[in-house]
Amino acid sequence: VCIYAAALVLVLEHLHGLRILLRDLRPESIMLGMDGYLKVADFGMSQHVAESGPLGGDLESMQSATLEYLAPEILLGKPHNEGVDWWGLGCLLYELLVGHEPFHASELTQLVQQILGGKLHLPAHLSEEAIELISGLLRVQPVDRMGSAHKGGPAAIKATPFFAPVD
Repeated sequence: VCIYAAALVLVLEHLHGLRILLRDLRPESIMLGMDGYLKVADFGMSQHVAESGPLGGDLESMQSATLEYLAPEILLGKPHNEGVDWWGLGCLLYELLVGHEPFHASELTQLVQQILGGKLHLPAHLSEEAIELISGLLRVQPVDRMGSAHKGGPAAIKATPFFAPVD
């Protein structure tokens, strides 16, 4: 999981350098190539960010996105930036380590309330390093989210103890 997550951090960092937001990072959008490297296979919800600032709220264009992985700011139709992809990474990392999405409910309104409320249950079997990374990535407020410019960008994610075993 550490190696795959590290590869995804590099992918997102590269896309963000090109001013592209994936906006819908989920297991179905990632493939393992014959060479053993991860490939991002679905750019249907991605968008190029204008130099002038964050994207505006456009939830209508996200109708086919997987709600369990959408960042709170997208659900609220608020302006968003690279933080939406770091949120998606947190959701994906949680699922890889726990076996299901961090937020799940039988009804849509309950799911949205869980996401917006940041109600996150981190199982006791997770390592301290994983808990630190996941809880940092799944902060409801984008400015508080690990990976944001205010929190050291991608370098801060790569410097977490979770990624210590990876060069």
